[in-house]
Amino acid sequence: MPLKVRSRLIRSALPTAKVFACILGVACQFLGAQTSFFWLTDAASPRGLALANSQVAGRTMTEALALNPAGLATPESHGGRDRLLIVGMRWYPAGIMQQSTQLIIPGKSGIVGLEIARMDCGTLNGYDSDGNETDAYSASDLLIRTGLQRNLGPYLSAGLTIGGIHGQLEETSALALLWSLGVQLYSPRLNASIGLVSQNNGRLVDQYVIASTADELPSAYHVGLAKGLKYLPLTIFVSGGVIKDVDVPIIRAGGEFRLAGGARLRLGVDQGKLDYARENTYGDLISGLSLGLGYEPVETDGVRRWRQLLMADWAIKLMGPLGVTSSLAVGLKF
Repeated sequence: MPLKVRSRLIRSALPTAKVFACILGVACQFLGAQTSFFWLTDAASPRGLALANSQVAGRTMTEALALNPAGLATPESHGGRDRLLIVGMRWYPAGIMQQSTQLIIPGKSGIVGLEIARMDCGTLNGYDSDGNETDAYSASDLLIRTGLQRNLGPYLSAGLTIGGIHGQLEETSALALLWSLGVQLYSPRLNASIGLVSQNNGRLVDQYVIASTADELPSAYHVGLAKGLKYLPLTIFVSGGVIKDVDVPIIRAGGEFRLAGGARLRLGVDQGKLDYARENTYGDLISGLSLGLGYEPVETDGVRRWRQLLMADWAIKLMGPLGVTSSLAVGLKF
């Protein structure tokens, strides 16, 4: 959904304006600038939300298609690598919802991923200049993309995603083709990796006709570091980047604690989305912080039980005066 919708706001009465203002506030909180398809800068998974989408250098099963395809991974097992199916939901303020489905498959030439995600902004009511309610209309985005990760050596990997996204707003629509390219370099001696990605490149094939100016994809460059600590069951992620067309910097950090029995505790902070501008309130000061819990099955004796086929993740992110964003996902190894 675009952020540059002007004419609808001008013609709307206060109730619709409030809804759009909240939607625009969510978008600006996430990106800090005006561009189409703002949510493409973040992964749809709860793990991505909990770690503030800082895993540019991490090997991940659920965030790599969005953050860095070079880090695409599959669950490890005693019998080899598993396929993984993940279904998730995310709830934003103002009644906005996101549904996502991912399929990760290991192959001879690398690891293949497929993602289908839908951003549903709900049904809104239009109003004429006299404040009378007119026809209801909906706003939504649909993303389909696929990715491939390949190891170029024992310590170097590369990845590519290609896809398309379609947005619908009232009777107008937008369509964009996009791709991302990334690399990762791992050091076993340091138990650390670095990652670099060029994210959400492409072009808009069809523009929203009610936009006052041309929309842009949220194309970005990111560089990241992932480091596993020696004396603590903790992996730290740090990333920094910039949205190219609007020159907006994004700095993110997160940490994942590996607890007993496959449990995970995750914390994150998104500096690019901290917001102190409106009021000096407690809600503003903690905006951009995130927390998550997860379960990743661990095979200890080579025998598979039902709980070793399931994954689960939950996360919440504080968004200051806008409220909170929460996310839940379940995965199945097969």
